[in-house]
Amino acid sequence: MSYFWRKAVLAFSLATAIIMPSCKKESSGDDPLPVTYDPSVIIGSDNQFLYAFDPKTGDKHWELFLNMPILSPPVLLDTCVYLAGVDGKLYKIDAKRGTLIKTIDLFPNGQFRCSPLVFENKLYLASTNDTLYCVKDDNIEWKFKAEADLITSPTVWNNSDIIFAAVDGKMYNVAASNGLYHWVFDAGAGNAFISAPVASGKFIFAGNSDSKMYAIVGEGGTLKWTFPTGYPVYSSPIVYGGSCIFGSDDSKLYCVDTATGLHRWQQPFSTNDRIRSSPFAKDNVIYVGSYDYNIYAVSILNGEQKWKYKTYGLIKSSPLVYDGMLYCGSHDKFVYGLDLVTGKPKWVQNLGGLIECSPMLDDLTGRSFNSSITGMDQ
Repeated sequence: MSYFWRKAVLAFSLATAIIMPSCKKESSGDDPLPVTYDPSVIIGSDNQFLYAFDPKTGDKHWELFLNMPILSPPVLLDTCVYLAGVDGKLYKIDAKRGTLIKTIDLFPNGQFRCSPLVFENKLYLASTNDTLYCVKDDNIEWKFKAEADLITSPTVWNNSDIIFAAVDGKMYNVAASNGLYHWVFDAGAGNAFISAPVASGKFIFAGNSDSKMYAIVGEGGTLKWTFPTGYPVYSSPIVYGGSCIFGSDDSKLYCVDTATGLHRWQQPFSTNDRIRSSPFAKDNVIYVGSYDYNIYAVSILNGEQKWKYKTYGLIKSSPLVYDGMLYCGSHDKFVYGLDLVTGKPKWVQNLGGLIECSPMLDDLTGRSFNSSITGMDQ
């Protein structure tokens, strides 16, 4: 380098050293702006991602890869999302940020094929290793061993007991506090309970592979009535306005009086394929998906269709209704946010994978809203 250029570089360096201190940024003494979060619709897919979307716009808040197909609906406990995996593990996720907090691996030799039940700050999980687990503070508090696989979500009866059913046709009642056995109802060999039970008043309702809906007396576990359909009942029932409402593989939606077991409509509501989605009821309207690709809105008063919306795939996901919107996933790989009155989409999101998982909504109050496969919010 020439003498001239060496002097030029030195002069520039000195000038920079003099000027830079005068440009130094001083940090403000004010507190940083608070981080705000919005409610989220949370749903998974067999593409192994769990997603959170804005309920009104469908804008994505976050996504989380979990390295397994996501079939079971997530639930919320203490501002955390819990997801029971087909790999037999329980995942604890930050609901606001979508980050994995912890993987809980305490459940050997089984899979979770259904959603956990949240009751009194505990999780109750039914596993295919024949065991019902009670989990508190991410540890097993007690467990109850049944005699066959558990593939449906448990429910609460009488605000004190946990009801769950097995694929050998047995339904169990145990104490929520300690797992103490109360009774078992046996539907008979070869009759598998394949829909999640729901408890309302004195009775417990669950669908069976013998093509019947069962009503069981909560006190003692005796049979109240059965209602026959044409094919097995996978759709988990809801109880609304004194009616037990459920779909069947015979492509029909039924509305049955909870006390008498008699059908309330002149005839069931018919679709063009199986109904394995579980209904959701709001303001005397029932919402349900079908294998015929449609989401239906049906009047509970007479079983007449109010509207339907056609997707491009079969629907196993159970719809969720919240604040004037309906949310549901389809095998066409899209999750839909529909206007509750018109049935028209307000937003649609492509997840890139088949959707069997039912949605959950986190409204940031600490309480989750789930589709009725885990118990309907009335």
